[in-house]
Amino acid sequence: MNNAPTIPQSATGETSSPAPAWHSLSADDAIREQGSDARGGLSAAEAAARLLRVGPNTLTAREGRSWWAALGSQFVAVLVWLLLVAAGVSAVLGEWVDAGVIAAIIIINAVIGASQEFSAERSIAALRGMTAPKARVVRGGVVAVVPAAEIVPGDVLVLEAGDLVAADARLIESASLAAIEKSLTGESEPAEKDAGAVSPSPPVDTPLAERSGMVYSGTAIATGTARAVVVATGMQTEMGRIAALIAGAESDGPTPLQVRLARVGRLLVIAALFIVAALFGIGLVRGEPLLELSMTAVSMAVAAVPEGLPAIVTVALALGVRRMARRRALIRHLPAVETLGATSVICTDKTGTLTVGQMTARALVVSGAGDGGAAGGTLAMLDVSGEGYAPEGAVTAQGKELSAGAGAAVMRLARNLAGVNNASVMEEKGRWVASGDPTEAAMLIAAAKVGLKREALDEGSPRLAEAPFDSDRKRAAVVRRSADGADVLVNGSPESVLALCTQIAEADGSRSMTAADRAAIDAANADLASKGLRVLACAARTVPQGEVAATVADPSPASLERDLTFVGLVGLLDPPRAEAREAVAKCKAAPASAW
Repeated sequence: MNNAPTIPQSATGETSSPAPAWHSLSADDAIREQGSDARGGLSAAEAAARLLRVGPNTLTAREGRSWWAALGSQFVAVLVWLLLVAAGVSAVLGEWVDAGVIAAIIIINAVIGASQEFSAERSIAALRGMTAPKARVVRGGVVAVVPAAEIVPGDVLVLEAGDLVAADARLIESASLAAIEKSLTGESEPAEKDAGAVSPSPPVDTPLAERSGMVYSGTAIATGTARAVVVATGMQTEMGRIAALIAGAESDGPTPLQVRLARVGRLLVIAALFIVAALFGIGLVRGEPLLELSMTAVSMAVAAVPEGLPAIVTVALALGVRRMARRRALIRHLPAVETLGATSVICTDKTGTLTVGQMTARALVVSGAGDGGAAGGTLAMLDVSGEGYAPEGAVTAQGKELSAGAGAAVMRLARNLAGVNNASVMEEKGRWVASGDPTEAAMLIAAAKVGLKREALDEGSPRLAEAPFDSDRKRAAVVRRSADGADVLVNGSPESVLALCTQIAEADGSRSMTAADRAAIDAANADLASKGLRVLACAARTVPQGEVAATVADPSPASLERDLTFVGLVGLLDPPRAEAREAVAKCKAAPASAW
């Protein structure tokens, strides 16, 4: 099936008829609408023909104004016109210093405003960098790697963990799939995806964050594998819509400061005209020479113009833009920064705005610590300091910092945190960033804070097999080599993991889990959850040397996830920004706008 899709697109992003709500169609219907084939994809010839018809899979934006147009727009204010007149009159009167100073102020004001607009345009253009440079697609039944710009509607994408999605696509196959959609939805947690999910049809449209059967351009695959048929490319994607909205954003009118400056400019013009008329009239009555009288009247009018006002306003706005830029806020036009002072309602997202946007381990509950800890019984509650993905901070027990490698119980839990993990954390340009599931990245850093790095774990206890995370099981399992044979490490939701535990870890081994143990674990879980933490449980099982080969040969959940020993809990959250509390307090205390 290599027919043209029924919803043709043009290279300019226009469509001949409204596109379907792809998330409301089944995978088979989406394939049929796009005239493609789930197994064979498009032929090379058909893909080339569609590329000519729809254009490249790139983000384009309306061409911005030229440098001279942006510079010219800085001279439209009444006050600037008045200063131009003042500079001209000063030059005519021979006051070259005054004329030069006024002209310099006008030019500096214009250059700063134009430069800010061009800087913002470059930031908007950076959105184009969020598309994948290459992608794997099925062409003629063969998986091929092609430039992302050559992806067309109807192509079948092949996706796996770590891939950047090259275009908006409807899933047709998926296995334990989760995608990081923070760039579109703001949610730091990966969104679970399922090819079988079909959203309700419009007019009851489904929010983008809940479209489980779709993957979107510019997002990343956190876990699992999938195949998906491309339904939108370039400016027709959700990322393209954002780029178009930003590029097309225009002010509804002048800002409050611009209104007041225009009002001041008009008043100054009126005052100058009144001064000229009054002095001219008085001079005529007194019989003053006409030329001398004219020059005196004009000089007085020029003196009434505050030539320093535009410079002061421009410098103040430029400083405001600079402060906003340090916080990664995009200000396209210089006067726009002033509108923050006239704000009466603030609508804010939580993730990445009020919060850091990075998952962080805040508490550990270890089994077998032997000190009775805050959780009761054989459980001990540990606090974890530090923020985000930087490997900075410490693990403390009752206020005492644990040294690296201290405590068998803590290291046993750390083995789970680092061992059942596919994320990676690295430093880029002075910032620590994570690749993969944010929750796994946070657990990786928590393990490093007690002295266990995944690199060392991989070297001494290599991974042999795994059962990936599944949304139905709500857990993941990994088999790692150990001195006694192998260890099955399992992480997941407390309910799903505890249901498989028959033992509980102790300082010198393990013992059968009792009802009292389960009650203590449930209480610790509830305590962490009441603090707003996301809680995961960790468990393990030792595989004797003689059973390792059979276990690796059959890494199914049923084979791995049984007769587990409870190891501990980890509580995670996306912490609030340090400045968030103060910022909210300042907003509440701010006086009502006078505009």
